Order: sequence, then structure tokens, then C-alpha cells
Amino acid sequence: MTEELFNEICDEIGITTDSVKSICDRKGIAYSTFWRQIQKGDEWYTTYARARRFQMELMADEIREIADDSSKDKIVVMENGVEKEKVDHEHIQRDKLRIDTRKFLMSKLASVVFGDKTTVTVNEEIKRPDWWDQIK
Repeated sequence: MTEELFNEICDEIGITTDSVKSICDRKGIAYSTFWRQIQKGDEWYTTYARARRFQMELMADEIREIADDSSKDKIVVMENGVEKEKVDHEHIQRDKLRIDTRKFLMSKLASVVFGDKTTVTVNEEIKRPDWWDQIK
């Protein structure tokens, strides 16, 4: 794989939310060939990691757009010859799935930035056993 083709793939990763596999397929490159290229050195990995970071930012923007777009949340149906507006639960659930999928991918692929923050605090005194002070 040439450096130029590798950079093209990384550029596309950074500007779409398409999978790496689908991008490789479009470019006519085997998925495994792309991954082997990344393993050739830090420069290759850095380029890929930067592209993925841009992709995660794009996904964050898409989540907001999906959540804010209520244009298809209602549909018009005919009931007894009268048009009525009804909530399209199927569309709403599909949008929820789209958002949840993006959140999951972001939390795994860019966990430092988009993952859950956990803090562990221990508020317990450690007591030594009676025989501890007898050891020399």
C-alpha cells in the first residue's frame, strides 16, 4: 500500500462516519492490508489515530443533529377518510439506536475523551494484624 493511498483512506475516515472496512472496500484495498500498514510504525498509527479522533468529533456533531431533528417524528395517516397526525415510534426508536451506536463507538474508540469517567475513593483505614509488629 502506498503512503498516498493510506493517507486517502485516513482522510476519508476523518470526514465520514463510515467504517474503515467500507472505506477500504471502496478503495479496493483489503481491510487486513490497511491494518498491517498501521503496524509499520508510529507515524502511520499517528495519522490513523488523528483521523479517528476527527471521526469521533464528527459523530458527536451527528448525535446532536439526530437528537435535534424532529421533522420525521410524526406521520400523517388516514383514519376513516380523515388525515390524522400520529407519532412515528419506529422512526424515533431508529434515531435512538443511531445515537446509542455512535455513543458506544465513541466511548470505546476514544475513551479518554468520550468514555465514562470513573473515580474510585477508598475511605477505610488499613489495620495491621497484631503479629505485624513482631516481624523484623
